[in-house]
Amino acid sequence: MNPAAFIQIDLDGIWAVRKCYGLPEDDYIERDPVYEEGVLRFLELFRRKGVPASFFVVGRDAQVAAKAPVIGQIAKAGHEIGNHSFDHTLGLTRLSELEIRDNISKAQSAITSLLEKGGWGKEHYPVGFRSPGYDADARVLHAAAELGFLYDSSIFPTWWGGAMRLMDAYISGRIFSGKRQYGTFAGGLKLLAPHRVKAADLWEFPVSVSPILRLPFHFGVAFLRGFDYFRRCADGYLRRGIPLLYLFHGVDFVDARHLMLVPSRRGASFFNQPIENKLAFAERIIDYIAGNFDVQRARDYLRRFNGSI
Repeated sequence: MNPAAFIQIDLDGIWAVRKCYGLPEDDYIERDPVYEEGVLRFLELFRRKGVPASFFVVGRDAQVAAKAPVIGQIAKAGHEIGNHSFDHTLGLTRLSELEIRDNISKAQSAITSLLEKGGWGKEHYPVGFRSPGYDADARVLHAAAELGFLYDSSIFPTWWGGAMRLMDAYISGRIFSGKRQYGTFAGGLKLLAPHRVKAADLWEFPVSVSPILRLPFHFGVAFLRGFDYFRRCADGYLRRGIPLLYLFHGVDFVDARHLMLVPSRRGASFFNQPIENKLAFAERIIDYIAGNFDVQRARDYLRRFNGSI
């Protein structure tokens, strides 16, 4: 049997991307190309390929009336909806235990309220959580477990977080931004496969990195490095029989050439690529994953361990 694969999308709005790089949110909360363009392109691709996916929604976006029908389309298409915090704070672990719990709970309330109003039952409510910037510690995991989540997907098991933070500082022009992201060096020692976190009583679904060097190869990185790079990394999971968690972001499917997402030309090369090129590359990736792995939603994968979900 082929190992499982989970295709997941973090729906960080344009406002959140700009905020990440030190730019003002402007009015992108209301008119957001991630929801106006990106989600629809993801849904069309997954429909054509016949694969399920998981979309992690920021609670603040779930409170925007114009975005509610789009989130409803995700549920209608049979995809999983996850919780991606309330306000996409890059530094959740800087908060107190109570503040962490309140942030996640507020997002859950916003998402479930939207789904309930749309006529979607509890079987569509989020059971998975991902912290913005892969910033999680024991307190975050305990909060997620106490709030009833079945799994967390915040761990980015790489040794290269420091280098990625330096690149982020270069792009944003800020060395001390107060953000926390890409985990810690010790994260490179963590398991690559989904596993139960006994101390927190929930499952962890790590974001996939290359098995040996622990290099990132999610879509933004793979697009710049090329398809052969992606395939070598994914093949490492096939050879080991390890489930693959492949991550996209909402902005990946946005034609961002007319948007200002970073404060200078530094780091703008990905965002300025023609959308046709990104979509064609994404289709090759989905074809490869669908042809070699058993693509499923994380909540369905957990049914074998947790019964009905």
